[in-house]
Amino acid sequence: MWWFVAGLILACQNGEEDKEKGKRDWKPSIPAVLVKAETVTTGSVADTIEITGALESIEQVNIIPETTGVVQNIFVREGDQVRKGDPLAKIINTNASAALARSQIELERLEREAQKLTRLRQDGAVSEREVQEVNTQLQTAKTSQTEALATQKRSTIRSPIDGVVALVNIREGEIATSTQLFQVVQPDRLRLVASVPERDLIALKETQPVDIRAAYNNETTVTGIVERIAPVVDPTTGSVRVFINVEEGQTSLRPGQFVKAQVEVDRHDNTIVLPKEAVVYEDGAPIAYVVTEAPPEDTEPTDEDQQRLSENDANEQTDAEPEDKGPPKSKFIADRRELTVGFSDARIIEVTEGISVGEQVITIGNHTLEDNSPITLEIELPPKEKEEDSDEDDSEEKAE
Repeated sequence: MWWFVAGLILACQNGEEDKEKGKRDWKPSIPAVLVKAETVTTGSVADTIEITGALESIEQVNIIPETTGVVQNIFVREGDQVRKGDPLAKIINTNASAALARSQIELERLEREAQKLTRLRQDGAVSEREVQEVNTQLQTAKTSQTEALATQKRSTIRSPIDGVVALVNIREGEIATSTQLFQVVQPDRLRLVASVPERDLIALKETQPVDIRAAYNNETTVTGIVERIAPVVDPTTGSVRVFINVEEGQTSLRPGQFVKAQVEVDRHDNTIVLPKEAVVYEDGAPIAYVVTEAPPEDTEPTDEDQQRLSENDANEQTDAEPEDKGPPKSKFIADRRELTVGFSDARIIEVTEGISVGEQVITIGNHTLEDNSPITLEIELPPKEKEEDSDEDDSEEKAE
C-alpha cells in the first residue's frame, strides 16, 4: 500500500513541476503591455542640496497703532499699492483731542500773561523773578502742546515703507488696541530663511547660485543667491539658518509661498542620464526596464522535454485536445536591469552601472512589468501621415 501512496505523491509533484514550467515557458505569450520608451543618452547632472521653506519679504512691516481709539476710516484694502507716508486708517481718540485743546488754551493764556508781565517789568511794577516764572510755565505749555499734537498726529496710521498692503486686521467702528492692524510688504524683494542640517555646511558657501521652485509647480522657477549663513549652529536641532535672496523683479513667487530651493554643489558632465520616470524602485533598489527583442518562437526541445514526451502515453497524446497557444507572441520583451545611480535633480538621474548609451529604456508603463514581460511599443505617427489618414477616411465616407 505504501508504494501506491508514494506513487501518488510523486505524480502530484511531477504535475506541479510541469505546471510551473509551463507557466515559465508561456510567459512571453501573455498579453503584451503597451509602453513608451526613450533612447539612453548622456548629459550633465548636478549634485544639489534641497532646502524648503516659506518665502518672506526682505522689507516687511507689521503695523501696530501707537494710540488707542475707535477706527473712523480705513483707506486701503489688501493688495493696494502704497507709498511711504500714505494714510492707512484714521483713529478717533477723544482723550487725545481733549488734551490737544487744553494745551492750546493753556498756551494762549500763558502767552498773554508773559506779554503783560514783560510790559510791567519795563515799568518796574513786577520783579524779574515773576517774569521768569511765567516764561517757564510758557515753555512747559509749549512742550505739552507739542506732545498733544504728536499724539493727535499718530491717530492717523500711515505706511512706513513703499509696498503692498498684505493684511488688514481691523474694521471701521472697531476699537484699535495694541495689536497688529496692517502688514505692508515689498513683493519684489523676497528671501528664503531656512534651517539646514549641520552636515551640509561644508558644501554651502555665500554667493552660490540657487534654483527656487514653487513646491506644487515645478515649472515655476526663479534664480536666487545664498546671501549669508548664520555663524552659529543651533545646538538643540543641529541646524544653521541660511538666508537666500530671490532675484528682484520676479512676479512668479509671492511672500508666504512654500518653495523648494536647490543649491548646486557639484556637477558631472558627459555621463549617462535617465529620465526619473524611467527608474522604479524595488525594496529601495533602483531598476529600469530596457526594450529587448524577444527570442525566436520555435526553439529546439531540451533533453528534459524529450524525456517527458517519451514517458507520456502515445494514446493520451493522440486523444488530447489541441493546446491553446494563447495570444500572438510579442516582438519585444522588457529586460530588467539593476542600476547603480549617482547624482540626480528634479528631472534626470545619473546611472553609473546597469545600462548603456543607445539602448531603449521604458519610461511609461514600467510599474507593472516583470523581467521578460512581453511589451508593445507606442508608435506616434508623423503629422503628415495622420492628416493623410484622415483625408482618406473622409473620401471613403463621401464615396459611400
